[in-house]
Amino acid sequence: MIIDASHPFAVEVTKNASEAAKEMNISYLRYARSVLDYEEKDNIVRVPSYEAAFKYIDTLKDKEENFLFTTGSNRIKDFEKVKGKNRFIYRVLPSAESIKICDDNHIEMKNIIAQMGPFTLEENVALINRYDIKYLVSKESGKVGGTDAKLDACLQTNIICVIITREEENAIHSIDELINYVEANYGRFI
Repeated sequence: MIIDASHPFAVEVTKNASEAAKEMNISYLRYARSVLDYEEKDNIVRVPSYEAAFKYIDTLKDKEENFLFTTGSNRIKDFEKVKGKNRFIYRVLPSAESIKICDDNHIEMKNIIAQMGPFTLEENVALINRYDIKYLVSKESGKVGGTDAKLDACLQTNIICVIITREEENAIHSIDELINYVEANYGRFI
């Protein structure tokens, strides 16, 4: 059996795991974070994809504002293409790979925050205030990914949150439910 517990935005990993299970004729089970349910607010801009985020941010290229990206390092190259006059600050994992991606894209050290999350509401508010952030860009990674704390920080500081949304997956959403399913269908495991 394959239990796919990959990140909600690791679409390629999920596709490969599902196809591998089919090829091997074994069971496939998706465990995924639930999508957050949050109110519509004027300062929350929902976009359905990275491409839609690039288009939205491109409309702001003459603003000369500070943006905080909490989307990781993999799409920095694409975001940099729509930067314009704005300052882009990237919060990335404190790994050699993430820093290399920043370096490869000529991101100045003053625009890199290399820290491991998830972050609390207070930590997000402190970063927003410290860097005079006007736009925060995030993926909807669920409560486990700290999305709720980012949204709350944007609401508290009255800045724009650009959130890359995702559809709720047909999956199991709790560890207890996952364990119960596996034990009921495959026996007890440690």
